[in-house]
Amino acid sequence: MSFDYNEYYHALVLSPAIFLAFGLVITVLGVIFQIKPQLMPQKIKEQFKYAGLLISLLALLISLFVVTTTSHFSLIHDKEEQVIETNGIITKMYLDRYHMKMYYENEFANPMYIVINDKTYYIMTIGDFEVGDEVTIDYLPKSMIIMKIETSE
Repeated sequence: MSFDYNEYYHALVLSPAIFLAFGLVITVLGVIFQIKPQLMPQKIKEQFKYAGLLISLLALLISLFVVTTTSHFSLIHDKEEQVIETNGIITKMYLDRYHMKMYYENEFANPMYIVINDKTYYIMTIGDFEVGDEVTIDYLPKSMIIMKIETSE
């Protein structure tokens, strides 16, 4: 099973960055509406005295939560050509529930952390591997993201 660098980059860097930018825009608008309430639409101003402040705080909190739980910005420092190959036995696997999900061959790929040779790696997998499997992996050195994984025979 192998993944494209661009798929990882889109799911783990670009999508969270876009979401953060959207949250920051909403936050700035909320602060502006609080500072200059005459810019806020009249209907909202009448119903919610502190709508701008509440909207901005809510947008900031949600965007920060999503970005911190779904991003893998260390991927920015890795290049596709820097892949390292190693092999070993999977000693531990656990799901990462908060990360973005991708599709691999028309199936959901679950984000997981797997431990091989006492090092923790990040992978999107559809569940083909189990603890105790001997595998060969290609991974990016700084982000520890697995680009390719195969069972060793």
